[in-house]
Amino acid sequence: MANLGNNRISAVIDATDMQAILTSIKDIEGRLNFLLGLTPDERQALPKLSWDNKQFVDDCMTFIKSNPEYLPAYLVPTEMRKDYELYIQLDEIHGRLGTLTQKVVDTQTLAGSEDYSACLGYYRSVKQAAFDGIPGAQAVYDALKRRFEAQGTRNAVPATPGVPPVVALDASNGNPPTPPAQVA
Repeated sequence: MANLGNNRISAVIDATDMQAILTSIKDIEGRLNFLLGLTPDERQALPKLSWDNKQFVDDCMTFIKSNPEYLPAYLVPTEMRKDYELYIQLDEIHGRLGTLTQKVVDTQTLAGSEDYSACLGYYRSVKQAAFDGIPGAQAVYDALKRRFEAQGTRNAVPATPGVPPVVALDASNGNPPTPPAQVA
């Protein structure tokens, strides 16, 4: 962020690292080529193994080994063990990726916020420069103000301490209002 007093992130991923990261992600996807996608209805309808009922599944898997006579013929214990082992493995992967994904999202959010906030400061400065008649500022302001035109006053650009206030525009022409003439 250009605001040196509030710059929490200052980084760029160089092209070589970016390519290596994307290649690593593609490699992970290739190694997990059996992953499936569920529909929202499937996600909701399927019974779920969670940490709350994991002990039940652990106990069942133990009893299936020691008391296989109660296992219905349509259940295949080797497939059950594979499913359970895969669940445990994916849980570990999910935990690691979840933490990494959250850090990526948080860092992206912060980088975007810092940049957007700095741009809002620039916009306020350009707006004030246009109001003050600084040459060239009006063209820049006209190009940037389109972002806020549809929002109205309820979503006005927030004020920043130390920056002149945002001046309301004349509704008839989109320019800063002309101060009223002084009556003597």
